[in-house]
Amino acid sequence: MEKEVQKIGIFGGTFDPIHYGHLKTAKSILEAVGLDLIYIVPSYISPHKPAGEITHAIHRYAMVVLATIDEERLVPSTVEIERSKPSYTIDTIKEFRNRFPEEKIFFITGSDSFAEITTWKDYEKLLGDCLFLVNLRAGVPFSRLNHLPQEIRERTVELTSSNPSEAERAIKEWGERKGASIFLVKTPEIPISSTEIRERITAGKRFDHLLPERVARYIERLNLYR
Repeated sequence: MEKEVQKIGIFGGTFDPIHYGHLKTAKSILEAVGLDLIYIVPSYISPHKPAGEITHAIHRYAMVVLATIDEERLVPSTVEIERSKPSYTIDTIKEFRNRFPEEKIFFITGSDSFAEITTWKDYEKLLGDCLFLVNLRAGVPFSRLNHLPQEIRERTVELTSSNPSEAERAIKEWGERKGASIFLVKTPEIPISSTEIRERITAGKRFDHLLPERVARYIERLNLYR
């Protein structure tokens, strides 16, 4: 019997700290597209942020572990931390390709980040190495990406159904018909940011309602962000 190919999502970021917005977005995409797993991948050092501006990777990974203890389809990953150098998506995808050569790999990113895709390392190769799921938040128009080169826009399709079977058919159909590899997925607007949480902690304000209780306790115990 032929083995069924799994659909694996890769959700990267600094997660400084991880919060309910990250978790709800991941679960929304998981269900909308019918992914089997999503790997949550904290960066070691983001190439877009000075190292001194982010919390040590070990703490950020620990918070991801604590946040996903009860989520069996959200899996923490140390792929980027293990490399101990700036985290480039092209290297992360290569590592996952080596580990899962037979599976279908989707890279999950926000529309704000994807709007800057032409500044990413080896972005043209990256767009051919995996499928992209771009989180197009409610209220953000598709036209937000109109400034991207035509060859990228031609490979971009907006998934209009939240039914995973229909989304899977659309991905397969558009991939075969026009070589589409970038799929826009709308998720609910969740007005939470890691920056807001860090600022609230620094100011001594309540923040525990914005992230899982285990993560809040970890932050308090280690006196992070103060």
